Amino acid sequence: YIWTNNNSFNLIGDYRFMKYPQIQYDIYNHNNSKEQSRINYYQTRFYQTISKSVLPNLALGIGIQYDYYANIIEDKVFVEGPTSFQKYGDTANLDYYSIGPTLEVIFDNRRNTINPLKGNYRRISYRQNMIGSGDFQHWSSLTLDYRKYLPIQEKKERIIALWFLYWSVLQNKPNYLDLPSNGWDNYGKSGRGLYRNRYRSTG
Repeated sequence: YIWTNNNSFNLIGDYRFMKYPQIQYDIYNHNNSKEQSRINYYQTRFYQTISKSVLPNLALGIGIQYDYYANIIEDKVFVEGPTSFQKYGDTANLDYYSIGPTLEVIFDNRRNTINPLKGNYRRISYRQNMIGSGDFQHWSSLTLDYRKYLPIQEKKERIIALWFLYWSVLQNKPNYLDLPSNGWDNYGKSGRGLYRNRYRSTG
């Protein structure tokens, strides 16, 4: 996070390079807790947003989101028959990339964003992917992020913090690794206590 003078502009970046083996589960039957396979791949992520304050506590933003997945190999399969990765239509040993602009509306009346004692944070983010690999090019997604902080004892800084996150594909079909999944939000915190991408879905 980078703030300019008087908080007029806010630059939010998310830059990652990751190497994974990732356990995959059944995306068509979330009640099935059996591991389906493990996918190895490299991921590069570049997300950059710039927002401008337009009213007190309200900002509008634009950005770009780029994801690149390389050396995808489904090297361990624990189930008989095709896995969700194979059913979905993705193919191992291929590289996938996706690039698209984002539009954001942010409301934030917290006095301290690092240690908020009260207030609300609301963010609506719309991504329109315009460039991608193969059949996974033109798709869109929506993310809703709502947080509320309820003070119990302000002098002792005791609060209850509530967080609601909604992430869904609105149109067409992204590649498998771009699907909404727990632990893959911008903060990497959704679904704490669960294995990352335990739940993956088109939304």
